[in-house]
Amino acid sequence: MGELVKTVFKKESAIHLSLFPKDSTDVLDQSMLTMAVASPEDTLGQEGGCELRQRMTEWTRKCGQASRQNPGGVLWITCEARSGLKAAVQELMAWQAVADDANRGSLGDLEPDDLRRIQRELNSAKGQIEDRVWGSYNHLFLWDAPAASLKELPLGQLHPSEARSITSAILARLRHESLLSREIGSSYIERNWPPAFKESGAWPLASLKEGCLFPGILHPPGEGR
Repeated sequence: MGELVKTVFKKESAIHLSLFPKDSTDVLDQSMLTMAVASPEDTLGQEGGCELRQRMTEWTRKCGQASRQNPGGVLWITCEARSGLKAAVQELMAWQAVADDANRGSLGDLEPDDLRRIQRELNSAKGQIEDRVWGSYNHLFLWDAPAASLKELPLGQLHPSEARSITSAILARLRHESLLSREIGSSYIERNWPPAFKESGAWPLASLKEGCLFPGILHPPGEGR
């Protein structure tokens, strides 16, 4: 199931990915956006949901033993529930087994119509996997710097018809919510200039990068735009 999920996210990916990170260092600390995709085994709808949130928060704050320099560059995407996805995987495996048996001749002499039906069902099952992944991975978490915690952005039901890839669809949602833009203007910097730096008139680059990451400007949730 995990490999099928990875295939969907890697398809024409529009962002750097960290697939099923097992440690905070698996999520690179870099001056660009990274989408960390949680394993389908880790869902918010199970008993370990609170533990998953805590782990994501801690791994966003730190990279290894050091404080993360670019926490605002990490986007977490998690699976709502794995039951529907698991059922789709089981159906795909069942039709794949039927197709393999048919190709080996284990099912006897099949009519052309039977072979075409098997192939149709197999293709349909493959399509259902992609639909299930899009629909199941609908919890996006962004770093809220003022609160020093993760903030959830519900995505609702994503569908392959929305964009060429699931990552493109997620980034489009961020742009729709005015949380992501391709460039930054001076007016944005002026509106969000930290009070602590107003007297000096200088905003340290390291601090500025926490709210403005290239490529793609990720505006921290809750700030004026």
